[in-house]
Amino acid sequence: MEEVGGLRTRAHRAETEVAEARSKGGTLAGPELLQVRQRIVDLERENQELRHRLSNAREHMSAVSTRLVFLEDRNEKAG
Repeated sequence: MEEVGGLRTRAHRAETEVAEARSKGGTLAGPELLQVRQRIVDLERENQELRHRLSNAREHMSAVSTRLVFLEDRNEKAG
C-alpha cells in the first residue's frame, strides 16, 4: 500500500505543476514543453508498469485466499 501513497504523492505533484503552468497563462514553450512531454511519456510508462504489478498482486492474493480457504476447510474436517 506504500506504493499507492507514492502514486498519490506523484499525482498531486503533477497536478500542482499543471496548475502552476495554467496560472502562468497555460502555455509552455521550448525546453519546458519538451520536458513536460517527456514527463508525460515517463508517467504513462510508469502507470502501465504499476497496473501490471497490481494485476499480479491481485492474482497472487487470490491464490493465497484460495489456499487459506482450502486449509481452513481441511482443518475443520480433521478437527
